[in-house]
Amino acid sequence: MQPILLQGRPAFSDFRLHALRRALNEALPTHDISRLDAVEIYCIEAKGPLDAITTERATALLNAQQHFERSGGFFVTPRKGTISPWSSKATDIFHNCGLNQVQRVERGIHF
Repeated sequence: MQPILLQGRPAFSDFRLHALRRALNEALPTHDISRLDAVEIYCIEAKGPLDAITTERATALLNAQQHFERSGGFFVTPRKGTISPWSSKATDIFHNCGLNQVQRVERGIHF
């Protein structure tokens, strides 16, 4: 089953994004990066499709939107096959809140 993608809050402050864009333009002078944006994303692996109540609780726990609505760009996530400490703790919290249908939660960034 495909993971469920939820969109979170902005990943960096405007100051940090400006500094990152400036560093990228200095490192890649042939590219003119005029705009850079980054949001947190959450990947939920579930035992099956989530019902409306479970989806609502998951989005509330993560303070996320229900659907990932961006196109283009790229994702930065933990290496495939690894489980980050954040994921372990978040998954424990989900299970302690009675969301046992969720097998795993992972966090990443979409640029």
